[in-house]
Amino acid sequence: MSEWKESVENCFFTNHLDKQLKEFLNSQKALSSDAERWEFIHKSAYEWERECSANFDEMIMPSFFGQWHISARWGEFSLPAPNPHTLEETLYWIFLTGWVLISGYDKVYTKEKRVPSMPLIGLDWLLQRKFQYSQETCTWLDKQHFLAEIENIYNCAQEVLLDCQKRPGPINPRWICDAESGCSKFFKYYTFCKDSLKNPEIVRLNKFDPDEYVWYLIREESTLYFLQLSDFG
Repeated sequence: MSEWKESVENCFFTNHLDKQLKEFLNSQKALSSDAERWEFIHKSAYEWERECSANFDEMIMPSFFGQWHISARWGEFSLPAPNPHTLEETLYWIFLTGWVLISGYDKVYTKEKRVPSMPLIGLDWLLQRKFQYSQETCTWLDKQHFLAEIENIYNCAQEVLLDCQKRPGPINPRWICDAESGCSKFFKYYTFCKDSLKNPEIVRLNKFDPDEYVWYLIREESTLYFLQLSDFG
C-alpha cells in the first residue's frame, strides 16, 4: 500500500472521526476550551487556504429523495511543496479547511478571514454531527466507479429538475434558476474528472443518503480535489 493510501486510511477510515479530529487539534496546540479550538480551526484554515491556493465552488441540485435540495461543494487544493507537515497532518488540515470554508454559517466571515462566534451547540456536537459515520462506508474507488456514482447523482437530479419545469402552476423561479445553474456546474466538474484526470486516487467517505454528508477526496499528482455532498430536508 502506498504512503498516501495508508495515511488516508489512518486518518479517515474509522467509526470515530469526530474524536480523532478533536485529538488531532489538541496535538497541534494546547487548547483548553471549545472557543479556543474554534478560533484555532478557523485561523489555521485561512492559512491553509492561502498556502494551498484553495478554490471552492458551491451548487445546489434538486433532491431525488423527496427532500428540498442537494448541496454540492467542490474544492481544489495545491499540495504544498516543500511541506513541513507530515502527510497525515496535511490531510487533516485540508479536510478541516474544506469544512470551515464551505460551512453555511461562515459565509459572511470567510471573505474577511474573521472567526465567527462559536455556535451555542458546541464543537463536540458539530464534529459528531458532521464526521461520525461507519468505517464500513469508506472505500477506495477507481475512476470509472467514481464517475458512475456522480453521473447517477447528476442524472437523477436533472430528471427531477425537468419534471419540475414541466409541472403546471406556480414555480419558484429563483429555485429553478439556482437548480439549473447547480446542475450545469456539477456536470462541468463531472466532465473535468472524466476528461482531465488521468490516474486519480479516489476515496469516498460515507455514502450518499438523506441527512448524511459524503466526501470524495480525489488526488492526482500534486493536487487534491474535494467534493462534498449533502441532502437535507
